[in-house]
Amino acid sequence: MLWETTIDFSKEELDTLNNFAIQYEGSSEEKVPNALLNFPFALEKINVLLDNYLPKDYEKYLVQSWSIYTPKGYQVFSNPHDHGYCHFSFIFYTKSLGDTALILKDANNLEFKKNFKTKDFIIIPPQQIHMIEIGEVKSDRVSFVGDILLTEKEYKSSMFLPPINNWKKLK
Repeated sequence: MLWETTIDFSKEELDTLNNFAIQYEGSSEEKVPNALLNFPFALEKINVLLDNYLPKDYEKYLVQSWSIYTPKGYQVFSNPHDHGYCHFSFIFYTKSLGDTALILKDANNLEFKKNFKTKDFIIIPPQQIHMIEIGEVKSDRVSFVGDILLTEKEYKSSMFLPPINNWKKLK
C-alpha cells in the first residue's frame, strides 16, 4: 500500500541535500553507496516517519539509498522497476514542483500518475512497479530513495526475519 506524508526539512537542510544531489545528474546510486548515511539529520527524520508507518517495533535497516537529480530538459526513458529485495522503499522530494510524475503500475499493468512536490514523503511496497514519467523533465527535480529491511527485535518464530545476530554469514 502506498503511504504518503511529508518530511519537515528546513531550507538549509533542503539546500544541503540538493547540493549533494546535483553533483550526480541522473542518480548517485553507483557512485555513493548508501548516500543518506552522509545526512544524519535526514536519517533522524526518516526514522520517525518509519516508526509512524510501522504497526509494531522492528529493527530497521537502511540497506541502500541514493539521490535522483533530473534537471529541466533532462530526457527520461522508460525504466519500470520494483525493489522486491527489501520490505519497502521510501522516496522523498527535496526539489519538485510536481510537474514530472511518478508512474505506478498495478497488477493489471494499468498506469497511474502521482505528482509529488518538495517535502513529500512516500513509502511504496517492494512489488510496486514504478518509474519517472517518460519524456522531457519540465523543471529541476530532486528526490532521495531508500530501501528498508526489517527484522524482529528478538526471535519469536519463523514467521518473520529473526534478529541479525541470529544470522550466520556462509563463506
